Amino acid sequence: MIGNESIRVAFENLKANKIRSLLSMLGIVIGTGAVIVVTSLVNGTREATVRSMMMGSEDMVKLMPTYSEDTRRFGKISWDDLETLKKLPYVKSVLPEVSIEKEVRGSHAKMKARLVGVGEDYVQNFGYRVTEGKSFSAQDIATRRRACLVRDDIVRKIFGVQYPVGERLRVEDLSLEVVGVVAEPESLAQMGRSNDILIPFETLAKLNNSEDFYSVEIRAEKGRIDKVKEEVKKLIESNPSQAGLFEIQDPRDYLNEVKKWAQLWMLQMIVIAGISLLVGGVGLMNVMLTTVAERTHEIGL
Repeated sequence: MIGNESIRVAFENLKANKIRSLLSMLGIVIGTGAVIVVTSLVNGTREATVRSMMMGSEDMVKLMPTYSEDTRRFGKISWDDLETLKKLPYVKSVLPEVSIEKEVRGSHAKMKARLVGVGEDYVQNFGYRVTEGKSFSAQDIATRRRACLVRDDIVRKIFGVQYPVGERLRVEDLSLEVVGVVAEPESLAQMGRSNDILIPFETLAKLNNSEDFYSVEIRAEKGRIDKVKEEVKKLIESNPSQAGLFEIQDPRDYLNEVKKWAQLWMLQMIVIAGISLLVGGVGLMNVMLTTVAERTHEIGL
């Protein structure tokens, strides 16, 4: 049959010109592979970035004080403001950002660590995993219990024991009981926050003698984040003296910027990979033309 004869002749030509055939196939494979690899890398990087950014940020907005050029004042968030925010509709929890760097001492050694004030749902929302002991309860937070959660590597450094639950950690004149050991999420470890020690935020605020907060994370009920943003905006606008002193940050806005950047990056990478594919195609066309030219005397003009 004509089809079988064509295939036979094609294989005979491939065998007769092994180097040429190999180089032609190599050009096609490299070009096609470049497009596939680049597309996969960009998609994978985008998904990893999105997961990292959204870790613990679902249904959450951040309220931050800013500086107003008009009034020449900085905004302030006080304890009374926290209570007001908690009473807004659709608000599930309010967590001020409180963190200080202090020297901490255990029974074995001492080290510099960052103390982070947290609420009862912080551990779960931000992807921490309790490996020993337990996390904070609502009662721990409400009673300002002098307790803390530590990482297992910090345990080995300052306690020198395998099971630290029940041990005492000292920060200046404050003694904290270790109630649990946590494994930190990879996203925070990559940000260099491996020396974080978690304690109830009101306990930390008392230690820091702070009456004002740098920022506040407001967590909404499931699917109510836009409603909460509206309520917070109304609350700010209801007091003319606070105009321009606060900013509402939505992690979804940053996420959209990341997606736009990823799309642009993908387009650039695909163009570069497409050039590789084009070069491979030109090489293949050159080989085909050479092959046809060699057989012209056999097949005629």
